[in-house]
Amino acid sequence: MQKKIMMLSIHGDPAATIGSEEQGGQPIYINDISKLLSENYEIDIFTRKKNKVEEEIIKIFPNVNVIRIQAGPVEFISKEKIYLYLNEFFMNMIRWIKKNKRDYLLIHSHYWDSASIALKSKDYFEIPVVHNCHSLGRVKYEVIGKTKTPFADMRLLEEKLILKYSNAITASTPQEIENILNLYNVMGENIKLICAGINENLFRPIEKKIAAKKVDFNSKNTILFVGRINKEKGLRILIQALGQVKKKFNQEIKLLIIGGDISEAKHSEIENKEKKHLKELIEQLKLSNNVHFLGSIARQWLPYYYSIADICVVPSLYESFGLVAVEAMACATPVIASKVGGLAHTVKNEFSGLHFEKENFKDLAEKIIELITDPEKINKMGINARTRVSENFGLNKTVEQIKELYKSLIES
Repeated sequence: MQKKIMMLSIHGDPAATIGSEEQGGQPIYINDISKLLSENYEIDIFTRKKNKVEEEIIKIFPNVNVIRIQAGPVEFISKEKIYLYLNEFFMNMIRWIKKNKRDYLLIHSHYWDSASIALKSKDYFEIPVVHNCHSLGRVKYEVIGKTKTPFADMRLLEEKLILKYSNAITASTPQEIENILNLYNVMGENIKLICAGINENLFRPIEKKIAAKKVDFNSKNTILFVGRINKEKGLRILIQALGQVKKKFNQEIKLLIIGGDISEAKHSEIENKEKKHLKELIEQLKLSNNVHFLGSIARQWLPYYYSIADICVVPSLYESFGLVAVEAMACATPVIASKVGGLAHTVKNEFSGLHFEKENFKDLAEKIIELITDPEKINKMGINARTRVSENFGLNKTVEQIKELYKSLIES
């Protein structure tokens, strides 16, 4: 009989479309680790139901189920407002567990909203909790100066309790450990460094000609952005930088943007507002022929896009880890990244890519020109990037560390 694990990802549905508002790095990471963990465990991933036509239960892998629990209106709600419905989520989840006679050995929560439910569940079921922060409120509000949301203070209070009372906290980078210790005044005895890993069988270098033919795109000097369409991902900075590059660079240059919804349907107010701003900026800088919005792309196609790109740019205002950067590096594509959070660790400056000063589009433009005009450097950094991923960010290594952590908590 398979050992059962309860996993919580309230706002991020691992079965949702990649690149949509709720499908960032967190659910992708959960998807990846749960597939390998399912060799030893049966995993139920609880998330919030966002659409009336969604199935309540969907099996994404053998032994891995996504279970959608109703809490609040059955529609997309930004993660900043989900706190309003956490108690309802907890009660409905407990009813589902009792009705289906599930018996779990451990809870693994992702992001602070899930951990709020996890701590209640820990007391209710008397089982241990492993928590993965994915991001920290104090970093967002105090370090990068993001405007506080209505529930920001509640988040900070919850995070302090989570970091103190979870049986184990997994941190993706040394910087994240430092932030937890310095900003939350906790002892840190329960923190484990487990770098997020990616599937190197999927994310691998593909010969440019083959990749270009596969995606029907062939252009020199191609820059790639992969991520959600919101202000925090830094697309405004990248487009401003592209305007500078176009002035100084005498050849054609293309920016491919993967992520978001390119249909006319209103996906979310946040995304549509940001997209409108970006398109106005593109028109203003006369970049309409240089920038292409591709929308959401199935994950198995991403390695082809990483491989046709000369450079992948990750201009985020903050990233706790930087999954896109690691995926690009695994495909032997150098990365130019803002020197913030986990990106300062995942992208090794002057080895697997370059750092630029956060929100400084002129600095980013200089870094793009530095690489795009030096094919030899791009090639060398690409080789280094693949090596760095193999040595530090393999998924198998990550999952083995998680299994060891589970075992230590279950058997203690």
